[in-house]
Amino acid sequence: MFGKETKNIKRVFDDFKLEHTDSLKIRRIGAVSQNGFVVELPFTRGGYTAYGVLKSSATEEADNLFYEAFVGIFINKLTALYPCFVETYASYVYKDKTIYSKLKEGSSVNKDELVKGLIENKSLSYNMILKQPLLKESCYESQYFAVLIQHIKGVTSIHDQMVSLKSDKDFFTVHLITYLFQVYCPLSIMANDFTHYDLHTNNVLIYTPSECNHNKTISYSSSDKYIRMIYHYTDDTDVEFNTFGISKIIDYGKCYINDTSAKITSKKFYHELCKASPPHSNCGYDYGYSALEEERPYGSYHYICSQKRNMSHDMRLINIIWNTSGKYSGENSMPFRQLMTNMFYKDKYSLENDGFDHGYGTPEVSSESYFNPGDPIQNVRDIHSALKYLIKNEEYFALENERIFQGKTKIGEMHIWVDSDRKMEYRPTI
Repeated sequence: MFGKETKNIKRVFDDFKLEHTDSLKIRRIGAVSQNGFVVELPFTRGGYTAYGVLKSSATEEADNLFYEAFVGIFINKLTALYPCFVETYASYVYKDKTIYSKLKEGSSVNKDELVKGLIENKSLSYNMILKQPLLKESCYESQYFAVLIQHIKGVTSIHDQMVSLKSDKDFFTVHLITYLFQVYCPLSIMANDFTHYDLHTNNVLIYTPSECNHNKTISYSSSDKYIRMIYHYTDDTDVEFNTFGISKIIDYGKCYINDTSAKITSKKFYHELCKASPPHSNCGYDYGYSALEEERPYGSYHYICSQKRNMSHDMRLINIIWNTSGKYSGENSMPFRQLMTNMFYKDKYSLENDGFDHGYGTPEVSSESYFNPGDPIQNVRDIHSALKYLIKNEEYFALENERIFQGKTKIGEMHIWVDSDRKMEYRPTI
């Protein structure tokens, strides 16, 4: 799960080939949305079970899943460094449209039908993705491209937790802080090279590796196991906290990437796509690639442009939490509420940006402006700094974080080396 046995797990399941799915347990998860639908695939082999989800588009205009596979190549490099990302396993195109229809309708499908109905785009690599014939096909067959990604059973979204626990003191002043730090620390480190562009409360999932109630009504009282998270910084300081849950960022269909080691960017993908896309398709705009289009005029698509960076846009997650009514406002809530308030503070750093622009996006402010409590927060680096300060310096946080987990069992420690290429380490204690 956390990198230690990833290669062995993939070897056991033969790189998650569809031949190893359990026919009796293949099922669609949730309803068909405007963008698409997902099918849970249990993989079983040698007495082991692992899960993946097959994401498919609902229409040809939905976010193109071939681009999500492209982003997944970059994300896969990060899964060994940070626990908040999920792995992309494979890219497919439906050969049999009947299988597509059956999965979309939620009808029963067995593994033999899957194997025959889906063609894998071999070797998930930049070389494969950027080939002209496949890029062209991803336009003509945009509705029928699919992507297989890592799936973790028993997760809840931050949205679900906000609905159930927003007025809970411990959730709002401790647990939510730890979940957000797990998200914004990596986003801050990668601010120049990665923007999610769709970071909302349903796209951050919380995985609880213990016997926790995973229903809509969430209670931590049944959790008796926790993990100690330790983030090591290059200046020899650490950020440490206990947590029941590990944050997982999902849905990479609009992301900007800059893979410096491979010299590959989202803009490179866009240029290759324009060469391959059908005439009069506006470089794939009509086939699910609209987020890659240049902004004309600036801000016309909620400041989303997947071919360039925007280190302020992923503040959207905090913005949604800020606008959630009925949040806890009692003891110890002020530090986090002040952090959210500072996102709307206009001063010399803001220029054209008066806080978060609206519900879906905001212009980029690249200069860092948070150095002390009360300073404005303009981008993911500022949020990371503010959350880091809160965890390390607000006296209540250490005391409450210790109190909540008193008498619980620490199952392990997760060590993450910030701003470093050193792989994270999970060290079990039981």
